[in-house]
Amino acid sequence: MPVLARMEMSMPDGKNDEPPKKMLILRGTSGQREDEDGHPRNYPEGAMHVDSAKEYARRKGYVPVVLDLPGELGNHQHSKQTLRAKEMLHGDKSIKALYGFSGGGYSAYWIIRDMKSEDLDRLERRAQDLGLVEEAHEFEHAKDTQ
Repeated sequence: MPVLARMEMSMPDGKNDEPPKKMLILRGTSGQREDEDGHPRNYPEGAMHVDSAKEYARRKGYVPVVLDLPGELGNHQHSKQTLRAKEMLHGDKSIKALYGFSGGGYSAYWIIRDMKSEDLDRLERRAQDLGLVEEAHEFEHAKDTQ
């Protein structure tokens, strides 16, 4: 069975019994892209500079959880990445942040749009590479007001 999400664990600091806060990180689309060193690399699990994304999560105070499914072109609302991320967000109350890279940013839009209010209220941070979610939200809002 393939690994769908990888998490780096850190121990709670002992100040309370709550588990560490996690950031769910969504990869971009699959295919050949440049890696962190500028070399071409095939990303069948979805393109992303993993070390940079994990460091971003840590600097913001979260344990990084990378979902190893690619973002998909087109049908983001029903992609495997979107559906699995929605399951994870609903099932794991320690996920407090969502970061979507490239195609994962489009998935993040659909995830946030379709989230149950109790899950959405729990999210402390919603970060999307290139601001794609904000643009999509503004587009949907503009359509609703016409």
